[in-house]
Amino acid sequence: MGILNTDGYYTISTYGNNKDLIFNYQSMVHHMRDMNTSEYDFYYLEFKLKDSFDVHPLHTFVPKEILDKIYNKEAFLMIANFHEGFLQVVEGIYNSLVIRDKIPAEQIIFGSGNYDILAEVQRISKETGYPEIRVEWWLELEYCQRERKKIMIGSNPTAPPCQPSTLNTLQIKHYEKKYLNFNRRWRLHRPTMVALLYCHNILKQGYVSLGDSDMSDQWKDYWWYIISEAKAHPKVHRLLSQNEKEICNLPRLYIDTEDLVTNRAWLDNDTDWLYNDTYFSLVSETMYFQDRKHDGGRYLTEKVFKAITCEHPFVLVSNPKSLPLLHMLGYKTFSPWIDESYDEEMDDYERMLKICKEVKRLCNLKPVDLKKFLINCKHIVNHNIEVLMNKKNFVYKMNYK
Repeated sequence: MGILNTDGYYTISTYGNNKDLIFNYQSMVHHMRDMNTSEYDFYYLEFKLKDSFDVHPLHTFVPKEILDKIYNKEAFLMIANFHEGFLQVVEGIYNSLVIRDKIPAEQIIFGSGNYDILAEVQRISKETGYPEIRVEWWLELEYCQRERKKIMIGSNPTAPPCQPSTLNTLQIKHYEKKYLNFNRRWRLHRPTMVALLYCHNILKQGYVSLGDSDMSDQWKDYWWYIISEAKAHPKVHRLLSQNEKEICNLPRLYIDTEDLVTNRAWLDNDTDWLYNDTYFSLVSETMYFQDRKHDGGRYLTEKVFKAITCEHPFVLVSNPKSLPLLHMLGYKTFSPWIDESYDEEMDDYERMLKICKEVKRLCNLKPVDLKKFLINCKHIVNHNIEVLMNKKNFVYKMNYK
């Protein structure tokens, strides 16, 4: 029993003008989820967007004998929204696979990094009258950070050698810069947060990146979107409007590199000094706004697991109630040393203001309070790295056993 396509699998990538069907050989995901010792047979593939199965229907690349097995309930179709966690893809799965192609919903196993994907499946199932597809919560990005960490500390003897880790975080010393905030792609919450950091006079107190990414966005192109969306919150809109000229004239922000096109999802020793020379991270996650227009849902990516792997306290710029997901996985967060009440705030813009308030407080800690912060948070980051390095399971079945 196990994976039927042992020679490799397909990834359907339909970003922009690329409508590619890519054949891949086995990758990290096969190690994260032991596909060769399953209690059932399944055909595995990966996809990116809602339209993937319209652009590349299954019958055009999946062998007929395998499709027949799935139709006859002798095997499963396992599909992974790999590296992504978009809620909208659920509608595409039902419209294209269940309704159009008549694949039994109960024969589909859907792997996603978005914890709230199950609620979306339940919503679409009720709306269409078809059964729920099986849902699994895949923490592939947690797994990849753990594996990379093993290589960096030399605990993976089968991996190629790499530069030794120089991490030495939370030392009791003077910190010229207080926090670290990586931003690459210009999702709405990221430039909005950077703008609010400027409005609160704390932008210069951190290492912050925000420059030309793969989408080539800049302040002059993006400002109209930021300000129009912020109308939903008068205080935020007023703050941004009052500082519009200064924000729109901000230089491109770089930290370790001026290349913000290349995706640096994986851990890299070159950034150790940034974690050593700051005492907390402001982690800008992939998802922030709760509505489906902005790809809502709680999605833990390599961004927060990088902070954990690099032994850094963090404030999480993400959907509300994201911190309890980390607690579910065995990690500790940083209350009371960080006021984490922001994570309970359901208003997206009000949550940004609360985050800014806490970042400002942390930046202005007096020496005696900073020493307490460093000592107590060191115990927490040590606990978290132990949890990560000893983890065995990175796949959780959500609505079936």
